[in-house]
Amino acid sequence: MIPVYNRSETFLERVLAEWIQAVVEAELEVTTPFSLVDILTPPLHVRAWGLEGLPTDAFSLQNATAIKHTVNLQRKAHSDGPAPLPASRWPYLVDPDEQGTRWLQLHEAANELVVLREQDFNAPASRPGGGAVAQITLLEDALARCIPKGRPVLLMDLAGDPPSQLADLVARNTREEGGVRVVTISSLTLQYHPGFRLYLASRHARPSLSLETAASLTVVNFTVTVQGLHDNLRQILVRKERPELEDERQKLVLTTSSHQRALQDTEERILHTLSSAQGNILESEEAINILQETKQMSDDIKRKQEQCVETEAALLECCKQYESVSRPAASLYITLASLASVSPMYQFSLRWYVDLYVAVIDTTGKSSVLERRLSLLQEALVSRVHSAVVKGLAAPHRLPFTFLIALHALRVSGAVNPSVESALFRLASQSPAGCTPPPDWLAVPLAPAWPALLHLTTLPEFEGEAVQMFFVQEVADFASAGLSESLEKDAVGWVSLTSCALPEKSALPRPWHRLQPVLWLLLVAALRLDKLTWAVRVIVGDILGAHFSSPPPVDVGVFLEAPAQPKSSSRTPAPARPPAPLLLVTSPGVDALEEVLLLAAQGPEGALANVSLGQGQSSVAEAAVQSGASEGGWVVLQNLHHALDWLPTLANIITRLYTEGVPNGGGGGARKANGNGGLHPNFRLILTTEPTDEFPVSLLRSVEKVYVDAPGDARHALLEANLTLTRHASNLTFSEEDEEEEVEAAIYRLLHGLSVFHTVVSERGRHGHLAWADPPAFTATDLTLAISVVTSSVEEGRDVDPEMLEYLVGRVFYGGRVHRVEDQQVILSILKEVLTISLKLPEEITPRSAEGAGEEEEEEDEEEEELEPTGGGVDDAEDVGLVRLFPDFVGRLDDLAEFVAGITGLDRPEIFGLPAGVQQLQEIEAGQRFLTVLATVGGAQSLQGKSERISKDEVNRLKKMRSQMISADVGLLPQTYIDGDSVPSWRAPDYLHSASLSATDFHF
Repeated sequence: MIPVYNRSETFLERVLAEWIQAVVEAELEVTTPFSLVDILTPPLHVRAWGLEGLPTDAFSLQNATAIKHTVNLQRKAHSDGPAPLPASRWPYLVDPDEQGTRWLQLHEAANELVVLREQDFNAPASRPGGGAVAQITLLEDALARCIPKGRPVLLMDLAGDPPSQLADLVARNTREEGGVRVVTISSLTLQYHPGFRLYLASRHARPSLSLETAASLTVVNFTVTVQGLHDNLRQILVRKERPELEDERQKLVLTTSSHQRALQDTEERILHTLSSAQGNILESEEAINILQETKQMSDDIKRKQEQCVETEAALLECCKQYESVSRPAASLYITLASLASVSPMYQFSLRWYVDLYVAVIDTTGKSSVLERRLSLLQEALVSRVHSAVVKGLAAPHRLPFTFLIALHALRVSGAVNPSVESALFRLASQSPAGCTPPPDWLAVPLAPAWPALLHLTTLPEFEGEAVQMFFVQEVADFASAGLSESLEKDAVGWVSLTSCALPEKSALPRPWHRLQPVLWLLLVAALRLDKLTWAVRVIVGDILGAHFSSPPPVDVGVFLEAPAQPKSSSRTPAPARPPAPLLLVTSPGVDALEEVLLLAAQGPEGALANVSLGQGQSSVAEAAVQSGASEGGWVVLQNLHHALDWLPTLANIITRLYTEGVPNGGGGGARKANGNGGLHPNFRLILTTEPTDEFPVSLLRSVEKVYVDAPGDARHALLEANLTLTRHASNLTFSEEDEEEEVEAAIYRLLHGLSVFHTVVSERGRHGHLAWADPPAFTATDLTLAISVVTSSVEEGRDVDPEMLEYLVGRVFYGGRVHRVEDQQVILSILKEVLTISLKLPEEITPRSAEGAGEEEEEEDEEEEELEPTGGGVDDAEDVGLVRLFPDFVGRLDDLAEFVAGITGLDRPEIFGLPAGVQQLQEIEAGQRFLTVLATVGGAQSLQGKSERISKDEVNRLKKMRSQMISADVGLLPQTYIDGDSVPSWRAPDYLHSASLSATDFHF
């Protein structure tokens, strides 16, 4: 199979420039400026294509010209009789955003174009009066009706090669039978009309075509370009902000097209008069009058045409004021489209983006000052795009995407150069292999960073006199020396940077402390890879705001709410419609449906249909969707990755249910708009799947995606655990006979301890084999079961049995997920410590009373401030242990939520029973992954494999140095660990060897 790659517009321009240069050197005349579109396509056709929805950028016009001439060659080949076909080929559109196919449907509408999607090819054909045509598929039936009559056919949503039954048609293998030309389609022999046209289209950005198929087709790349999208977005913005300008422009387009058509008619009339004149034309009075009239008409049309051109130029100048919004918006969509190179699950349709763009225009605050209004639109678009996209990304990819948004903002303001961006994208590929050895003058601690530093010294921003312009402001003692000279002269300052706690700008040697943000980030990435993600968060916070680098947890219920009613110009209100289908992309250890099931339970009984896909379940799922769409129920389809063959059919069902006016594949007309007939407003469709490269692009682009995976860090993990606790314990009631205040505080503290325990054992998994012999995957269901043990005891009026709790939680719920004795010992030891802290109330805490509540709150605030970790090292082990995750007093669940929200310093590995050296190792791995994602998104796909190898080599080197980074007493960690294949040995505390916990160890 051969991949089809995006062609570069710059490459085409370079090739064309070389050809023009060769023509000039051959002393031949050439039009300046030269354009293939101007030579091959009349301006009248270009205008008509624009009215049909084709983007007017050069790239799209070249594509349309190639399609037009390919089709025309096909028709001309048959116009002179049954001659063999010339070397022309059917067009195959690579059209991820359906720009080309939408244009073709309008362009060929007058010719009764028939549109058919791949998922409908093998469906049985039906007669107009009902009933199925025997042994005829929908594809065969459509071709049997179109090929003999010369009607065009568009086959959409191809995953790769066309169907095998079209081999003769694709290869143009026609033959003559009985004086007519025929072609074979499967078992059918059809008369071949010379005017027949076949269009093929794929929504895959890089469809895999076989060599034979690619050689027999004209592959046309209709991927959206920045210029074409910018023109479209500017037109939308002007229509919204200045509708009179857009109306005038549209009138000018129509007027100009009519003038061009009239001018072409006059030229044809002149040529006809000259060719049909008999004898001397000067003796024909009629011919002379016709020539005079046409000449006068032609001059008049040209004069009007010049006026239209001047008016259009004036309107364009007015519209250019809005380019400060439309041009960055187009660039932002290109950034979104590049995310597909990181994961095929990251697909965003152009239609969705345009709808979001229009929503931003409609909802952003107005201003009478144009500059202020445009500034508000820029900020609102960046914020809306970030919040809409980041929810559909996996946790490791959210920070790189947010940084790309910040980089986009810097690019718009002109604060970053393309060469700097390119250097950042290529930084992941720098390695000692093939690099020149470090020079003698380089300090030894800087030697590991030499490959990256050498890469930076090749940039003008870091070397020579040009360096001065890239500093934030002038420095009085600035010298023109570059980075290499500074590394040699100020070695002490650079070496201290490698050992400081945080490589802030102020820590850089002068004058490098005044570098621009991205240049500073390059130095941090080169010298302190372990602090790269920290530096990225600092830059994101300075440019976009701190809330961008730490987005809130996703609320699934928001996506299941009924959308706002669209405004209707008529008196009849627009019909209510359900929200778009919700796709929950899950990861191991996460329960994606817990919140969905709780929301569905609030509705009428029996309104939820839950289908887990597998063998033979596709028909059940299809029936459930059709029933829910008509009756208004909730439908949950789980594990779509187990039914990949059925997903194109599901995509077709969703398209038919939610999209209005989709062309009918069988009849060539238009499918009736759904409106509200056939799609109940209370219908909800929820899908779940694990990430897979084989997921259909058409389905990903027609749903709302939410990535439900493990929290990105320990703080978010504890927040989500607290949300789970609140959800299941909010309705907890206590017996009136108990000492209510003390018992409530003890129970809530115990429940909080279970959420802390869940967070600790789950977050240890981030360290892989450094924390576990065989890393397990814990889910929110485990925490729910542990909480239920406590809540059921309270609701039944029984005391909580510590031995039963220790056994169920430590050996069944969590211990049942591990396979090694060492891992079970770790779970039991952590649980022992958590229960010890949870069940023993501090002696100095007295029950809360109404009179002393205010004084106690002040004391709690003071004590919490004492527990806050400082920026430096912490000597007291208790300050960084589990005890700091517990409040001194809990009166209600709201106290827990407030306490958890204020906890800081959860990134310290000591909290999870790990040595400090492990944190540096984890940060280096995170930094390398960040650079790898940037390299992939930045277009350096060929570097991805190399970057991953470099990352693995670096991690292996650090693991071998582990014994030098961690202390001798490693507690519960493996004492020796070099690679993933060795068996770690564990040293458990003495209390683990006791039979079990005793009830006398705890008290309320």
